[in-house]
Amino acid sequence: MLNKAIPTDPTKFPPALKERLERLTNQVQSIAKKAETLQTQPWLIRVLNAEDAAGEVESYANTLTWYIHSFTLESTMAIELNLHAMTQDMRQGVAHLSSQVAHGFEDVRSDINRLGAEPITGIKAALYSSLRPVIQARFDHGDSNHVSCDRNTRREVLASICLWLRPDDPRLATLPPLLPTSDEVPGSSILWIHGLAGFGKSTIARTIAQWWKEDGILGATFFCARDGERSNLRSIFRTIAYQLACRYPAFCDALTRVIEADPDIRVSLPSQQLKELIVEPLKSAKTQQDFPSRIAVVIDALDECTDQEAVSTILKSLSLHISELTPLKFVITSRPEENITRGFLLDTLRANTQQLSLTKVPRPVAQRDISNFLKRRLTDIRERYSLGPDWPPRSQFDALLGLADGLFIYAATAILFVGDDKVRDPDGQLLRLLEAGRSATVTEGEGSTPALRMLDTLYKQVLNRAREKLDESARARLKIVLGIVTLAEERLSPASIDALLKLSSGEVRRILPALNAVVHMPAVGDEHTPIRVIHLSFPNFLMDPSRCTSPEFLVNPTIHHTYIALRCLQTLQSMKHNICGIASEHSHLFNVDIPGLPDRIAQHLAPALQYACKYWVFHLCRAELGEELLTALDDFCDTHLLHWLEALSLLGCLDAAVDALQSAQARTDAPKLLHDCERIVRAFYLPISASFFQVYKSAIVFSPTESPLRLRHAAEVPDIARLVHGAQKVWNATLSSTTSPSDYIYALEFSPDGRYIVSGHEKGAVWLWNTQTGSPLVPFEGHTGAVSSVSFSPTGKEILSGSHDTTVKIWDVATASCLATWEKHSEAVLSVTWAPDGALAASGSDDRTVVLWHVITGEEPVVLLGHEDQVNHVGFAAKGILLSASDDKTCRIWDIHTKTAIRVLRHSSSVQCATASSDGGFVACGLDIGEIVIWNCGDGRQLRSLANPRTRPPLISLAFYPNNHLAAYNDSSCTLWEASNGELLKSEDISYSHSVAFSRDGVLIALAEASRMTVQEWSSGVVEQPIQAPSARNYVRTIGIVTRCCKRVLGSKLGREGGAEDNLDDTDGEVTDLALSSDRRLVLVAYERRLRLLNASTGECMRVIKHSGGWHTIWSPHGDLFACTGPDTMIHVWETETGRPMATFSGHSKRITALCFTGDEGQQIVSASWDGTIRRWNLDVQKDPPETSCEVLFGSNESIEALAVSSDGQWILSASWSDFPPRTSSADVLFKPSGQPSDCGGSFYTLRLLHATGHVLWMEHHRHWIGSLAFSEGCTRALAGTNGGEVFLYDLTQLIALSSNHPISPSVPPPLVQERKFDTVSKKCVHHLSFSRGGPGILTESSYIPLDQDLQTLCARTGAHSCLPFAYYLDGDGWLWRDGQDPEPRRICWIPPSIRPNYWMHWAASGNTVVYVGRQGQVVLADMSRA
Repeated sequence: MLNKAIPTDPTKFPPALKERLERLTNQVQSIAKKAETLQTQPWLIRVLNAEDAAGEVESYANTLTWYIHSFTLESTMAIELNLHAMTQDMRQGVAHLSSQVAHGFEDVRSDINRLGAEPITGIKAALYSSLRPVIQARFDHGDSNHVSCDRNTRREVLASICLWLRPDDPRLATLPPLLPTSDEVPGSSILWIHGLAGFGKSTIARTIAQWWKEDGILGATFFCARDGERSNLRSIFRTIAYQLACRYPAFCDALTRVIEADPDIRVSLPSQQLKELIVEPLKSAKTQQDFPSRIAVVIDALDECTDQEAVSTILKSLSLHISELTPLKFVITSRPEENITRGFLLDTLRANTQQLSLTKVPRPVAQRDISNFLKRRLTDIRERYSLGPDWPPRSQFDALLGLADGLFIYAATAILFVGDDKVRDPDGQLLRLLEAGRSATVTEGEGSTPALRMLDTLYKQVLNRAREKLDESARARLKIVLGIVTLAEERLSPASIDALLKLSSGEVRRILPALNAVVHMPAVGDEHTPIRVIHLSFPNFLMDPSRCTSPEFLVNPTIHHTYIALRCLQTLQSMKHNICGIASEHSHLFNVDIPGLPDRIAQHLAPALQYACKYWVFHLCRAELGEELLTALDDFCDTHLLHWLEALSLLGCLDAAVDALQSAQARTDAPKLLHDCERIVRAFYLPISASFFQVYKSAIVFSPTESPLRLRHAAEVPDIARLVHGAQKVWNATLSSTTSPSDYIYALEFSPDGRYIVSGHEKGAVWLWNTQTGSPLVPFEGHTGAVSSVSFSPTGKEILSGSHDTTVKIWDVATASCLATWEKHSEAVLSVTWAPDGALAASGSDDRTVVLWHVITGEEPVVLLGHEDQVNHVGFAAKGILLSASDDKTCRIWDIHTKTAIRVLRHSSSVQCATASSDGGFVACGLDIGEIVIWNCGDGRQLRSLANPRTRPPLISLAFYPNNHLAAYNDSSCTLWEASNGELLKSEDISYSHSVAFSRDGVLIALAEASRMTVQEWSSGVVEQPIQAPSARNYVRTIGIVTRCCKRVLGSKLGREGGAEDNLDDTDGEVTDLALSSDRRLVLVAYERRLRLLNASTGECMRVIKHSGGWHTIWSPHGDLFACTGPDTMIHVWETETGRPMATFSGHSKRITALCFTGDEGQQIVSASWDGTIRRWNLDVQKDPPETSCEVLFGSNESIEALAVSSDGQWILSASWSDFPPRTSSADVLFKPSGQPSDCGGSFYTLRLLHATGHVLWMEHHRHWIGSLAFSEGCTRALAGTNGGEVFLYDLTQLIALSSNHPISPSVPPPLVQERKFDTVSKKCVHHLSFSRGGPGILTESSYIPLDQDLQTLCARTGAHSCLPFAYYLDGDGWLWRDGQDPEPRRICWIPPSIRPNYWMHWAASGNTVVYVGRQGQVVLADMSRA
């Protein structure tokens, strides 16, 4: 066949075609040879392998079909592109000249615009940066193609609108009588103007907006459109809030305060935005006497916003707060779409909405308005072309009016067609239009209305005229342009389309005016305004082959998506790291704080590149994957994936990355890099979304060492940290781990589609989370007690929550509003659930009852009695069955129709949870002893008991999958069972959690540990070799009764995840302490059974010393010695260079709590102990063996917890506690406490300042347990950190100065020791404490506290601190900060939760080294010298 199609003369066809034909021929021949191989096999073999052979033949057929499709697609695109290239050389000179002139005009126009533009400065600039309003949504924005109503049109409609807003409107005197409307709603706050497409809703909205702006009563407008942010629901209220702030200072002040309290409010749900950005500021603004009593807000074309909810999200949000929005009056226009109509049926909106239906405008009125419009516009055309006074004839005018059939869109399009400046033949154009219209009136289109047939006829006529104007090459280019105009997700300007499609400059402007009757082109020189079609019906027409019958203009979505995807990927090849050229001095800032970033984005991320960043996957997923497209995808992945993430961060749309990457993986056979990128986004969403610099500074640094993207790009950027030790080799199961904005998490559940997670919290909050990014989205507030259970409805649009406040609440997911509060229980609600059809809900309580709630009908709830102890869990099964699990050791099976218990399943211990298989055949009960009991639901027979010897009780969560696989979570282990035969299919150790949820597809698991929510991969597939597990009857363990909601004692051992580079050898034990040498070259790590010396630059282990019980480790000032405590209350000292033991000190009788080297040569050690003593140990290393001695500096009957020695060794600060008030009568105490001792739960806390000789200079009672102490460099200030996250500062200036005058006279009044208290962000114990570099602030391990000038140390005020090393702290959000490089600490990078410190006491950070113990028990060592 191919040989017949190929000319005999090889010169008759181009080389490219020959190459494609040869490739196809080779591919077909390859398949033919494989098929022949099957055919030549012996017949017996063919019979035996018939089934396999059939599969191979089917595979050959599919492959052949794919080759043919690819050949056809490539040929089609080549034809169109080659046609475009035919005239390129001829036009190059003219195009270049035209481009130069256009650019010249553009530069002049830009200069003029800059001269006249009002700069956005001050508060307005801050609001703009925080809210990111959509300026293009203003009714009067220059990019808009909306026009106002013509004179003498729509006057009755406009009169009705004016009367609704202001009965005293002066314009009413000039307007005709009102239109008949629906039932009037006096005092309504909303006017809904609705009508079908083409009825002129936007024109009316723009007219009234212009009038009200002139009258000074317009507050804000948002004109929606199906392009970019104007279709984003989350843009509407934040844009309205910004416009209101620009007009009303009182509102602006209040809004500024809201944003300062919640800087990220712009990304919250629309309902939350409405409440915080509009309702709350209004409350404050209305208290001002000059605030207006009536403010108009216009929202146009609400139906053009992307909203998949059954009830409009915007309308549901308004319904929640409509009574609080006075004095705002909303005019909303839309088509009567189903979800919008439902929204206006909500009770609160129905009572506050006046409707105005344009479809109910009397036909004579509509015809009159269109007649007036046509008369005026045709008169303009007649005058422009000097036509006769009788043009057009009355008969032609009436015919045109009849064709419009009440549609303003038809009339407007017809005028553009008739008056086309490119044709300059209005008489001929009108005749052609009327002739086409007469043909359409006698042609019945299938399923079409007369108005639609008229519109199609008009579009065909426009295209026919374009065909006459353009040659074949131009028509081919026009079709490509129409493809992107029709299919693009955002509207693009002519220049952007030129760039994206790689057309010559100005190409779109040269060919698209042929369709100026249906396409609105921006003015020449305006390269920012997008191209707009006159109506959405035109793109629909172009893509429908039953309507657009011309192949030259018919848009084939698949072909055009393929070409657009290819061009997007090729456009992305221009990206690079830091594409906007942001100076490194700003690398510590978030995107929103970088000066001038919006301008740099506009300069370096051209609109075409921005479009490619956002939508390349959208087009890829709708394309035919040929070789060229796949090659472009591979090239992009190899080089630019991380650059793409940077761009998404800059554009504020990183949240779309996970969906995009997952979709792209499904379209390629080589998803390795795409999957790696997806994992990076999931793990590092928080830092990357905040700062594009963090793609490299955080994600590349802390990704696994074998991450393909890390391996490719780590060397590209030199100024990043280096993770020396503690990195993971490969990605583990954890996808994301995020700290909740609220408190302790009690309950979790996935939404039915797995996209969201809902959590219940200790103090009554309910939070919605994004599963893909692990980021919290919005809170649901209303409960006053802990929320112990949450459940999504079957549709995922509602949430059920049960609380210790005894109530059950239903929440609307879209608006975060409470739909209902149910009260029937007398004690805490422990479990809630939905029925599969959503008609019923159930709850179980501490009051021993189960309640059935009628969600839809609202009938009286039914109380089910029978349990003798608290009901821990309820869950629906198939066939109208409800399960309830109780501490009374039973699981009851209820018939929800008869409301009776049909089975009582009795167990040996408390039943914590229960679930049923999808077919209702099995019931699984989880016991508090860790056992799972499987029952036959039909007859109540116990089938088997399951237990995994690797897990510990209690059993927290169970989930059945459709294949009868049963997933279970105990303590820190997930198991998968085959319920039908009891085989243990799979067992994985994961993190400890007190609440767990399994996704319904068996892919993910969510775990809660305290306030942290973690999402992990969990495959419910069967492993090849089932694990043999003993029967539960043979599995005996002593247990304690633990309820589902109990907290685990702080400090409990966490399960370790796999993949850490340095999981500890079992012989080492856990890390007990670590210390960094003063020169930052070595790290001393103490394990339970040995010490290790690590090279701080390489992480290499330099020496291992056998030693046990090293709870405290220290280095000498010069690093030549190190010391460590032992289990026997001794202190052991070693020589660094050789590892030789130098001395062992004994004398303390209880645990040693603090150690410190002192002296110029570091030959003294000061120690403190629970035995109440402070000792100084002397070590003379010059002698062999070294000589040692000891002296007791201080003794008491208290337990000393913390100790600090001043840098000159002259002063010692101690913190102690006792069960009795401390003695203050001792003559050694020069200055007694200023107050009385405080009894804090039976304990008394004391601070003491001692001289190096052991004399107590000063003591003071304290109200808190103190865990850390520190001196300033000059010893004039001291710090104390408590177990509640508080820091106390003491000014010792007078005390130190007075004590230098010996002897001190008894008559000298006690010096003033001023105390200042500071709260850290964290409420946890402060283990590490110091003054910042130079003393302008205080550093803890997790916070920085700036100090006023009078509290700063002397070296801070004099600047004498350049020799001090850098210091670091890690804040509660995971950001690592460095102190000392700038006047204030500088943000360095974000550390993922999986390798953050586990216990803060094991932390050392100084100079360029940060070292600590991570959550998995590994030593994490980072080099910050280049960061």
